[in-house]
This record gives sequence, C-alpha cells and structure tokens, in this order.
Amino acid sequence: LCHVLYAHSLQSCNEISVARLKVVSGLYTIHDTSGIPYPVYCDMEADNGGWTLVASVHENYIGEGVGRCTVGDRWSSQQGSSPLRPEGDASWQNLNTFGRAVSATSDDYKSQAYFELQARDVMVWQVPNDTPLSEFSSEAYLKYRTTNGFLTRYGGNMFKLYSVHYPVKSGVYTFPTDSGPSIPVVFDQGSATSLLGYLPTNAVPSIEAGYIQFRAISVHQDAFASCPGVRNKPSFNYPSQSCLGSAGRTEHSNILWWTFPAFCTTVMQQGQHGALKIHY
Repeated sequence: LCHVLYAHSLQSCNEISVARLKVVSGLYTIHDTSGIPYPVYCDMEADNGGWTLVASVHENYIGEGVGRCTVGDRWSSQQGSSPLRPEGDASWQNLNTFGRAVSATSDDYKSQAYFELQARDVMVWQVPNDTPLSEFSSEAYLKYRTTNGFLTRYGGNMFKLYSVHYPVKSGVYTFPTDSGPSIPVVFDQGSATSLLGYLPTNAVPSIEAGYIQFRAISVHQDAFASCPGVRNKPSFNYPSQSCLGSAGRTEHSNILWWTFPAFCTTVMQQGQHGALKIHY
C-alpha cells in the first residue's frame, strides 16, 4: 500500500517519522530546500524507521557481450567502457537524477535526495528484480545498515563522499592504498554468512563480510564505487569479484566492467536477479 503524504516543511522520511505524521512504509512526498515537492519511498520499520530510499542499482540482462556498460547502466556507463572515459557516466559523484522510486527494482534509480539530504548512516536492501513497491521490505533477502554515523565525516551523503573524498575514476589511483573506507554493518535480514553465499566461491577467502567498502581499487587501477556487505582484504587484486559501480576500463585491463561485475553474475546463478536499494 502506498501512502502519498504532502508536508511542505518536511525534507526527509526521518522528519516525517519524527513528526509521527505516518508510521507505515510507502510512497511519500517530501520537499527540497526550495519547497519543490518530489516523491520518495520511506521505510518506517528498520531501526525505528525514517529511512529515505535515495538510489537503486539494478541489473537484469547480463550475458556474453550484453549488460556491460550499455544503455540503462546508469551507475557505470551507457556509452561503453573505455580508458578515454575513466569516470564512466560519473553518476556516483554528479547531480544527475534518473528513474522512479516506484520502479526502483526494475530500473536504475537516483533521487535528488541522494545529494540533498544530510544523513548519518546508510541502509542497503538486496531485493529480487521487479518486486512491487508494497513488497520491497518483505521480499528483501538481505538487509544491512551502518550504525556509526560515518557519513558525517564525509559531507553527510554519498554524493559528497564520492565527489569530494573518494571519486570513482579508473586509471589514476594506487592499489590498494587508495581504496576508500570500510564501514561495519549490522544485519536486519540475512547474515554475513548468507551474504557470502551470493559471491563467487573463489573470492570468499579474500573478503570479509559485515562491512560496506567504498571505492575499491584493483591491481589494474580500475575503480569500483562500492562493495555491498563486504570489504576486500588488502591483498585482493580483483574487487570485480565483490564490488559494483565500475568506472571505465584502464589500458592495462582486458575486462569489460559494468554496473554489477561478478557479484551480480553469481546472484543470477543463485536465481536472484537483484536490485540493490540504498537508503539514508
């Protein structure tokens, strides 16, 4: 059930939750700093509620030669992977928006809340593709969140984290010292053990579950925006096995990167064509 609520002075789901205007999860309308309304999905259950869906990363068409930096891959590149475009489409660190909250499990989605809200923590859900909005929570097979307020150290949102502190750009950073922070998470659905079941078995010895790592650099200087639910050990040369949101391809790499690398391929092998939902 979607509950569309207009509150001209409220700018996030957290403010709606604090005001106790509604206590059910669903579609709400919040307002930007200019008072202009826009719709968002609010989760009013996890950790006392008030979570705003700001983005979803989606991939459902991966195969040999397809689903790799093609039309629709807004979190990597819609124009192919190339050393000449080391930032890809730069969606992690720009002010572009795309998609709709209501279809966040069937297409890529980036709300203006991604760069407008001031937040402390991040919550991630992994949900099967094409799940209707009313079932986002009940159908999520993994739910985890940070709890230490780490975003306050990086500008208050992921836009500032990437645009100011850890830009996603291939071919310019050093492995492994330029990889970004790894933030511990707690699980509301699933566990560190069950999460590892969605990753390539040959990568499991080189990663640790129970974290979100931001900007992972490979031995070939390829950059990946995030490693959902895990952090890579410093000796792990190939974060394509555990991370997503790649940016371009370096001249030293013979691999075509895309939004979901081996992570999504393995999820598909497990029967889960998944979308990654990101909340503040």
